[in-house]
Amino acid sequence: MKHCFSAIQALVADGRPCVLVTVAHIAGSAPREPGARMLVTATQVTGTIGGGNLEFEAVRIARSRLEDTAAAGAPRFLELFPLGPMLQQCCGGAVFLHFEVVRAPCDWLQAAAQLEQDNARAILVSRVAEDGLQTAGKLIITAAGVSGSLGDKVLDELAADQAQALLGAAKAAKTAPKTASLHSLVETQSTLPDTTDALFFEVIAPSGFQVVLFGAGHVGTALVNVLANVPDCRITWVDSRSEQFPSELPANVSARCAENPPAEVETLPERAYCLVMTHDHQLDQDLCAALLRRADLAFLGLIGSATKRRRFLQRLREQGLSDAQLQRLTCPIGIPGITAKAPAAIAIAVAAQLLEIKSADSAD
Repeated sequence: MKHCFSAIQALVADGRPCVLVTVAHIAGSAPREPGARMLVTATQVTGTIGGGNLEFEAVRIARSRLEDTAAAGAPRFLELFPLGPMLQQCCGGAVFLHFEVVRAPCDWLQAAAQLEQDNARAILVSRVAEDGLQTAGKLIITAAGVSGSLGDKVLDELAADQAQALLGAAKAAKTAPKTASLHSLVETQSTLPDTTDALFFEVIAPSGFQVVLFGAGHVGTALVNVLANVPDCRITWVDSRSEQFPSELPANVSARCAENPPAEVETLPERAYCLVMTHDHQLDQDLCAALLRRADLAFLGLIGSATKRRRFLQRLREQGLSDAQLQRLTCPIGIPGITAKAPAAIAIAVAAQLLEIKSADSAD
């Protein structure tokens, strides 16, 4: 679940307490990986930790805690779920779920939401201890430094060192660390950690799936709707016509009204997945020329037919682009076999193609 802290901030600002449920640790087979999240209010569930009886029971526990206002002093706790013996699920493993109750705005939540909006990398650390030993604060670690506190100086130093090591390893490998991990403060030989006193690390990771969409027409709008809930996807939506953008945008979408869209190309992030589908064929061509001159983009797709592709390749070659550069242009776009022309159908085909390419890139 992306942008969960921004979503929590909006809920509590509106007077709606909630519980963030996160897969903290797994042993054996489990429906979701550590870091999978679900946000529970009294009437709504967003995200998923794997469905089935595990999720049903987690929602029940979260809502019972929301109803129990006397438990407001214990903002977080862990629960162990043996999937087979307890829930009759066939996975056969065990899952630790971390429950975080948030009833009102607070400093750490505001900071976490801002880090999400900035697409920055950070690690949040909580102490999960026996009832009565917890503090409401969190430690927030970024490349720039450490803020917040767990309520104990020695513990702050221990957690900060561990988090900085995780951030350093991720930077060296150019990957994000695991999105959640549980570290026991007591040495144990058990398969599962001793959670009577533990540190829980949650990662805010920059998006590894940056989509840049030029064009806010029917297909562009449909594509944004399809990609709105794709994990790790962050969309920059560019058009010269401000009135084309919807009044409300999904949390992972940033609209950019640009008088000269091709001038935006030099500002795009490396490894961006770019799509050109504007209302103007000349503008499409100018965008393709600018995008093809950048060799560091992950994908360039142009909406249109095989005839449009041939004409564009001829014109772009006349502008001095090489055959190697032109080979990076994909047109038509979308996975093969889908012939429907409705915007929603095209959007699904294009989204599937992007996900297929992204999966292949991640496997390399």
